[in-house]
Amino acid sequence: MDRYKRKFIKSAVVLPLTAAVVATALFFAVLCIFDSEFPFTQNISIFAEYEKADVITAESSAFDGQSINKNDLPVFSANTILGSAQANGNAMEIIFNANEVNAVGRLNVSADSKYIGETGTVFCSCYKADAEFVRSLAIGDTIDIDIAYGGYKYQVVKISTADSLGLAEKQGDGIGRALILCTDANKNEGISDSYLTVVCEMTDGKPVEE
Repeated sequence: MDRYKRKFIKSAVVLPLTAAVVATALFFAVLCIFDSEFPFTQNISIFAEYEKADVITAESSAFDGQSINKNDLPVFSANTILGSAQANGNAMEIIFNANEVNAVGRLNVSADSKYIGETGTVFCSCYKADAEFVRSLAIGDTIDIDIAYGGYKYQVVKISTADSLGLAEKQGDGIGRALILCTDANKNEGISDSYLTVVCEMTDGKPVEE
C-alpha cells in the first residue's frame, strides 16, 4: 500500500471513526453526571411541570332563572379546571378531559361526559394514589360541587365495583342526573381489574337543559 492510500485511510476513515468513538464516550459521561445530579424521578417532575403549563381555569358565569341553557355554556377544552368538590372534610379539584399528568390529584371528567347538572351521567375518575376522597364516601353522603357556572349537590346512592370503566359508567343508567366517581378498587400496590364505583344523584343546583 503506497503512502497516498495510507494517508487516505487515516484521514477519511480512521480519524472520523476515532472522533465518533470519543464523542460517544463523552456523551455517556455527561449523561451519567446529569443523572447523578437529576435522578430519573426528578426528570419526570421537570417534564411534568412543563406539561402542567397547559392547564386553564374555566371563567365564572352567572345565570338568571331556574335553569341553564346548555347552549349558553362554553365548550370546555381539555385540561380545563371546572371547579372543586367537597365531602367529609376532603376536597378535590375537578378537571375536564385531563392528560395523564394534569389528572394527578384531581377528579378527571371524561371527554364524553354530560355537563354537571345535565340529564345523563357525569363520569369522573381519579388515580388510586388520590382516591381518599372517593374511598371516604358512604351511601347518603352529600358532595358539594362549586364550578364555574354554579353550585351543585349530589347525594351518594350506590357504591359498587365494576370489571371495566365502561361497566362503571353504566352504573348511572336510570338516574336522571348522575355523577359517578371511579377509581381502582385495589388499595394495595399494583393495578387491579376492578373499579370502585360511587354513584351519586343530583339533589340541588340549576339543571342544565338542552
